Amino acid sequence: MLFVQPVRQAAACFRRSVGGVLTFLNFSDWLGTERLRTLATGVPCETITSLPFGDDQITSGSCADSSPMHFTGKQRDTESGLDNFGVRYDSSALGRFMSPDNPKFSEKADPQTWNLFSYVSNNPIARVDLTGDNWFNIGGSFPEPWLAAMNRDFFEAGVL
Repeated sequence: MLFVQPVRQAAACFRRSVGGVLTFLNFSDWLGTERLRTLATGVPCETITSLPFGDDQITSGSCADSSPMHFTGKQRDTESGLDNFGVRYDSSALGRFMSPDNPKFSEKADPQTWNLFSYVSNNPIARVDLTGDNWFNIGGSFPEPWLAAMNRDFFEAGVL
């Protein structure tokens, strides 16, 4: 099965070298996961693939400086292999958080929300969780009105 992911953004990454400064461009998918890194000339020097929950990450090529940012742009702890979401840690290998969410986020009508350890109610392609606290649909729609109010600052800040 081939899963093609559209590119959503590019950001410049600078690395100092002996002879000056090397510039890399990082390209991420709609979730913020880095998928491609190029030299300033546009020549690809590194590609990153992974499964939907960020597991089985494979990097091919080398830009001489591997990125510490992994699934959804979160920093991966080198000792534990967990991704730091701020509020709690996520295991890409398990597709689960390592600590439970607040029970107030579970909905009686949606059984996927009953598992307080799940990442975005087991839908990592259409939903994202920026802080480890709340998830929302990629298109900007939130599961509940109270959640929309809690995450409105991300829209106002231009993150989404």
